Amino acid sequence: MFKQLLIIIFIMFLPFQIFSKSELIIVKGMMDIGKGPHPAEKGFEKWIGAGGRVHLNNLTSKGLMSYSIDGKEVLRVNKMSWALTIMDSRNNGMIVGTFEIFPEREEEVLWVGHFKIEGNNGFTHGFLWGVGKNKNEGKIIELTFDEDERNYSKNSKNPNIYFINGFITDQPKEPL
Repeated sequence: MFKQLLIIIFIMFLPFQIFSKSELIIVKGMMDIGKGPHPAEKGFEKWIGAGGRVHLNNLTSKGLMSYSIDGKEVLRVNKMSWALTIMDSRNNGMIVGTFEIFPEREEEVLWVGHFKIEGNNGFTHGFLWGVGKNKNEGKIIELTFDEDERNYSKNSKNPNIYFINGFITDQPKEPL
């Protein structure tokens, strides 16, 4: 009797995602944000706040993402709109904004979402959360990214390379 009661209690507290038919796809790869952010055509602002930090509004960047899904390599274009950037002289700070991910030829958007980047002594790491569009409708993508150590080399021609890890799965029907 105790065993059956314990099983019932255990099942009641498990999230519904465990019992749903979600396919979890692991994503691993690299991301390059191009030559870094550029001022947006409209609304760019820059100022120094009372704490001595540089504040930037409305930057854009366009780069490439390469990752594998079930052993198949895919190449994507990543467009980011940096809504707010706050950095001090030691490259500590944060960046928040939105992104769009396209196929290589940019014919239709595959993912849209938002991101947050933290910078500590020049080393950056961040998170992207997105929802599928067009052929990815009904799916979500969640990625973490960390700066590649090669970015710190004096011989690096592109200091904007990041390792990405994450997953793609079905969008939950209800919040937890």
